[in-house]
Amino acid sequence: MLDTVWGPKSLRHRLRAAAYAGGAGSGSLSVFDACTGCDIPGTGEELVVLLVAFLAVALLWFLIRLAIDLVRRWRNRLRPYGAVRPGPRFARKAPTGTIAAGASVASDPITGRPCVAFGVELVCSRGVMLRDGATVGFAIELDSGERVEVPPGACVIDVSQAKRLRRPALAEYEADLDPHKGALPLFPATVARHAVLEPGDRVEVHGELEVTADGRANVGYRDAALVLAPAGIACLRPGRASAR
Repeated sequence: MLDTVWGPKSLRHRLRAAAYAGGAGSGSLSVFDACTGCDIPGTGEELVVLLVAFLAVALLWFLIRLAIDLVRRWRNRLRPYGAVRPGPRFARKAPTGTIAAGASVASDPITGRPCVAFGVELVCSRGVMLRDGATVGFAIELDSGERVEVPPGACVIDVSQAKRLRRPALAEYEADLDPHKGALPLFPATVARHAVLEPGDRVEVHGELEVTADGRANVGYRDAALVLAPAGIACLRPGRASAR
């Protein structure tokens, strides 16, 4: 995982070496070398002028070397790679409904709030570092009167309009993701986009839906009730009143 995010270990070592190369040996370009063979003036005023000139040249040389070293370190700094694939696209409109009351709930891994599903994106200046989302499974009563059964497992929740959490709130979540954290984090992030879904929330169902048998209905197979279910991983967008 470290190689995927930060590059192979050999590359990381080369970048570190390149970032600090040249700084230690630059002192050999001493301004004293330019004065070998110079005649020493005999008056005090000439000595002061020479000293001021020497200090000015030394200060200029120091600033130039400092600027070069800073540019070199910046260009050769370690930069993490973000998510390889973009997230799913959410349409402007999609079937909308309400999460059925009485659905089983679990604890959100970031805030500890009871929920039926959560979604989170860890983001830094390089882009999205991690997309995470899961559900315990729940039903959505669509405004059209149909019922959508979202199975437990992975899910995708649109967090573009959700609340943003700063790094202190992510400490426990990041510790669960990377319990053996070393010098480099697996998912470097400065902010998280985070959303939870609870019973009674309004939600949009994106993606293709398929007709399936309602496993909760206690009827014979010939009279099995039919419901809708996501074809693949459920893609959900919280309603305006649910985006928190």
